Amino acid sequence: MKNFITICSISLIVMSCSAKKVTTEAVDTNAELERTSQIIKEGYIQAVIEDKTKSGCGFVIKNITTKEYLLPNNLENQYKQDGLKVWLKYRPIRPAQGSCTLGNPATIEEIKIIE
Repeated sequence: MKNFITICSISLIVMSCSAKKVTTEAVDTNAELERTSQIIKEGYIQAVIEDKTKSGCGFVIKNITTKEYLLPNNLENQYKQDGLKVWLKYRPIRPAQGSCTLGNPATIEEIKIIE
């Protein structure tokens, strides 16, 4: 009987700890969704930097939502990392003569690394 009570007590403690962990994860997820929503309202898009230097395009930016490519004319070296996910504000510019026809030329106005 004493062992049964001990096992039940331990089970209750473990279940209690598990419930707190799930609740904390849900709160973290909600906070992340709210932060993402706010950033999008501020005019940012979610994007990923891709290295297309082998095809003659240099580093390009792919809009995660629309799958469209941007050809940035002012991407700083610190962001030239293949697969880097960023929040981005940009302004389209007139196409210039160039060898890359993958996407649309753009000037980056603001950029933040997604953490």
